[in-house]
Amino acid sequence: MLIAAKCPNCGADIKLDDARETGFCMYCGTTIIIREALQTVKIDNSHMIQNWMNMGLSAYQAGNNQEAYSYFVKVVENDPNNWQAIFYKGISASWQSTMANPRIIEAIQGTTKAKELLTKSDMTQEEKDANIGIFSIELYKNLKAYFDLWFKFYMDLENPYDAKRAIDFVFEMKNCFKYAEFTFDLIENISFDNPDLETFKFEMRKFIAASLCYFICESYEYWSDYKQTTLLYWGLSVKDKQEYITVHDKMMVEILKVKPNFKSDIWRDEPGPRYKPTTTSMKAGCYIATAVYGSYDAPEVLTLKNFRDDVLTKSILGRLFVKLYYFFSPPIANKLKYANRINKIVKNLLNRIVMKINNKNSD
Repeated sequence: MLIAAKCPNCGADIKLDDARETGFCMYCGTTIIIREALQTVKIDNSHMIQNWMNMGLSAYQAGNNQEAYSYFVKVVENDPNNWQAIFYKGISASWQSTMANPRIIEAIQGTTKAKELLTKSDMTQEEKDANIGIFSIELYKNLKAYFDLWFKFYMDLENPYDAKRAIDFVFEMKNCFKYAEFTFDLIENISFDNPDLETFKFEMRKFIAASLCYFICESYEYWSDYKQTTLLYWGLSVKDKQEYITVHDKMMVEILKVKPNFKSDIWRDEPGPRYKPTTTSMKAGCYIATAVYGSYDAPEVLTLKNFRDDVLTKSILGRLFVKLYYFFSPPIANKLKYANRINKIVKNLLNRIVMKINNKNSD
């Protein structure tokens, strides 16, 4: 007996033989399983899973994260134990994060579940470790983008002396720190021997120590009122930031084995002024260079920072120049962010300086 039905996949009106176990839609070709006892119709999409997976991966690689997410959702709905789809579903969601709606936790949850399924699979240990290495690299790229989003927000604010701005920024840096530790633990515990993976570990250590731990422990300036009556300082207490100081120092031990000249002047004291008569420690941020190159840890910014620490701070004139620079540079940097033509001129000038510094260091 033929029964009237709608194809749940394309919505077409079709007729199915209720004496058979299966039927198909003549319009879209979807195989349909007929459950006579329940009088229900269920779509069998098993033949579509690999197509959805391929389309999801293509969309993800093209940066179309919303489209990729929708494909991976379909795969997981039809194959709940597909570890690859579970991971990429989470990471695609995380790439859609905004400051108002962070979704990084979805990437962490997806990675945890995917790793659990991967561990139980019949892959060789080398294959498992290679895939976990891919997990960690994708997580790092996503986490770095989220960090840059918040860093840009921090640098773009009109009023550089806003305590709430610093509080919000440090709160998100602490979240980033948790996710970074999770990501680093993934690669720290695998035995996959790959030089690129060792390079990646080095970059992760730098990011955790010189970016996350640095900003979490920083001393932030702000004015007591809009009249700028009194300059105040906000930051975590020594007790509250001890965890981050410990991790910073642990990471630095490994970093210095690879790059002995690497510097990270993390703030270890209670909140207070960066400039003290008894020390040559200078504020790590290079305002103009950061505004021009768009990132605190751009290679050019790090070169200029090291030149400041290794050369300029060693002489009286150099220290005077650095102090004058930090006095005048914040408002200049703020203007450079919106002046593309001037920005290009300054960038060309800084590129020449960086080139000379690098050439001198290589001699």
